[in-house]
Amino acid sequence: MKSSYVYIISLFCFLSVGECLAQSPQWQVYSKDNSGLPENKLKSITMDNNGNIWLGTAGDGGVRFNRKNKWEIFNETTSGITNNHVDSIAVDRNGNIWFGTGTGVCMFDGDTTWITYTSENSGLPNDDVYPVAIDRSQASSALRDDAVGVWIGTYGDGVVKFDGKNWTTYKSTNSPLIDDLIRSIAIDRDGNKWIGTLFGGIAKFNGDATWAVYTDFNSGLPSNSVYPICFDSDNNIWIGTEGGLAKFDGKDKWEVFDESNSGLPDNKVYSMKIDREGIIWIGTVSGGLARFDPNSTNDSLGTDAWTIYNTLNSGLPLNEVRGIAVDEDGIKWVATYGGGLARFDEKGTGWKDTGYDDLYGFDPSDEKAWTIENISGLVRKFDIITEDDHDLIASKLDKYLKIHSSDVGALILYSQLGLRQEKYISKLHQMLDKALEMEPDNAEAHYWKARLYGIRENVTTESNTSFEFRDYDKAVKSCKTAISVDPDNDEYRETLALYLSAKRRFEEARIFTKHAANGKLPVYLLLRDLQIFPLPSSVVFLPNETKGVIQQIRDKGEPSDYLMLRVQVFAVPLTAEGLEGFFESRLPEFSLFETKRDKKAKTASFKQYLKIWDKEMYTTNAIEDIPERPSEGVTLDVDYVYRKSTDNDPPWLSEMLKLSPSLADKKPFCKIVFVNYR
Repeated sequence: MKSSYVYIISLFCFLSVGECLAQSPQWQVYSKDNSGLPENKLKSITMDNNGNIWLGTAGDGGVRFNRKNKWEIFNETTSGITNNHVDSIAVDRNGNIWFGTGTGVCMFDGDTTWITYTSENSGLPNDDVYPVAIDRSQASSALRDDAVGVWIGTYGDGVVKFDGKNWTTYKSTNSPLIDDLIRSIAIDRDGNKWIGTLFGGIAKFNGDATWAVYTDFNSGLPSNSVYPICFDSDNNIWIGTEGGLAKFDGKDKWEVFDESNSGLPDNKVYSMKIDREGIIWIGTVSGGLARFDPNSTNDSLGTDAWTIYNTLNSGLPLNEVRGIAVDEDGIKWVATYGGGLARFDEKGTGWKDTGYDDLYGFDPSDEKAWTIENISGLVRKFDIITEDDHDLIASKLDKYLKIHSSDVGALILYSQLGLRQEKYISKLHQMLDKALEMEPDNAEAHYWKARLYGIRENVTTESNTSFEFRDYDKAVKSCKTAISVDPDNDEYRETLALYLSAKRRFEEARIFTKHAANGKLPVYLLLRDLQIFPLPSSVVFLPNETKGVIQQIRDKGEPSDYLMLRVQVFAVPLTAEGLEGFFESRLPEFSLFETKRDKKAKTASFKQYLKIWDKEMYTTNAIEDIPERPSEGVTLDVDYVYRKSTDNDPPWLSEMLKLSPSLADKKPFCKIVFVNYR
């Protein structure tokens, strides 16, 4: 009876595991849009002793994720972290989390305690920190119980050892290091520190007095720009560089894998991880994720040795891979710079939350897989695939159309792809005209005609939109025709609203979006905010200044969408007091908070922050209440100048007077920078 019981339990466990494996997706993507991840630009990844994933972001601090549904954000506002730009994260022997940031190193105990080390309060020589590594070697076991064994790489002042009490710096002026710009640190089982530099190759340091430096002129290192460093079970050192992947036995044997002699998809290797099976996982700058089994064949070009996962053939959300972690189940966690976090299970089935789940199973090497449905899905991937992939998709679609020349959907699809590539505009018009001859009321054909006359980018999502039209009137007319055929299509209405807004036809744009999505379209809400924001009648919109501010915001990365509606720069012939009085009469308790004044030059700068509730704007009572990184509301920055002569006009004033020369006799002027973070 006992053996039967065991058999039943075993069978149940087998079936349960099988069901779990079947339910686990091959690729699952966690992004800002579908999870608690605060942004998609990830700089680093590691795992703690409890299996939590820690992520460093480009502008939103650190993130702890329990791999299920709990996300915790640690930024300048919510925690003791001192800088939201986190380049590296490491976990020490006591479970403390170390963050390398642009303003020093922050240590977090995982609960409530934060300690920050900077050049002002410690022996850290430089606050710009890149890698942080923990000494877990056999040699480190001899350290004091309270020692932490932290090695810190700085961007300009070499490497620093911190044992919890004492700081020791090693740089080019007091050690054999060639370069003080440190990109990576890895510590082998014997306690040797391997230090990767930006321009000076890789250095081996035993932590005491023995150094060895390897460069492209004294060793087999393919490039002096060194990024990730890993060690395999045979004590080989694997080094990622800008010239490919290098394997070094630690003595005198070097082997290099690059695009020319292996399956490596990109010579710029940015991240790397070796799993328990000895498989090397390689993250590249533009070639995606590579799986390399060095034991599968002696031929590095062998198809069984290399497997590439990129945005064309997999659910990887972006080809720039900044970090890789492997959990206890062998699941790979891939941090991308712009696509968020990807979970990859080699044994999984299906894709989840990739945005392209319908493309699961597509194999670009299989000619039969290039169906019109898959081609259509791949066109949607245009923004995340490579230029070579663009051409490949276009060639497959061209081949399909030679056989199916009357396929209206394919004709429209070809126009989409061609427009995105900015190629053959006249040919694309001919294709759409042919589609409209066969189906005059095809809304998609009219919409893509509008896009051909209009602009290249997807105006509803693209942050780098440049509103230069080939034929503005025809673009608007075609878009309106598409809406008349399919009045419930929100994308058509958003596109038209942005086309109209490009010529500052805001009221007409609001009309076309007011009732779409129950009045909740982002473009409509931004248009409504512009409508309720009061402006003096003498105000002048400054397009060049606006473009400049938009570029600054793009460089920071937030907000990233609908910038032509979020950002408005105006000038007005008023004193700061006069402008304040105008706003105060329309926005109760409004006041401008002075941030700078030059009495001699007769200039000053001011700030204010407006919260939006329904259709009303409310002012902030104190400058301390203005958030440094707003997640909502409107920031107002006002520059005042009293014009004493024409010799020292700031650029914005020159632009205003060029647009409104009748104001040249005026003396006081204010510039208003309006930025909506809704």
